[in-house]
Amino acid sequence: MSDTIRVVSTSPGTRDWRAERADGSYLCTIRIDLSASLYGSRYYVLREGQVEDQGTFTFDVWDDDAVRDVITAIVKKVTSPNATVSVVRQPQHRAMRA
Repeated sequence: MSDTIRVVSTSPGTRDWRAERADGSYLCTIRIDLSASLYGSRYYVLREGQVEDQGTFTFDVWDDDAVRDVITAIVKKVTSPNATVSVVRQPQHRAMRA
């Protein structure tokens, strides 16, 4: 049986993510640092405030599909290749105009 892992954005945009198991228990934090240079985009996997894993990735267009693919690949790398991963972007809130 494979793990079921939910990954939710924790900040505006796509920089910070929280991964949790199906029961809601914390698994890790993922931080994405995008770069315009080739092979410059990096990810960091944090547990208890310490970097546990890091690496680089590339993408053609940084859209919802690319975000989901990158996050899923990171989670499967640090947990299990057979994990079922769902990626949820929180709605972005805009400041109200007076």
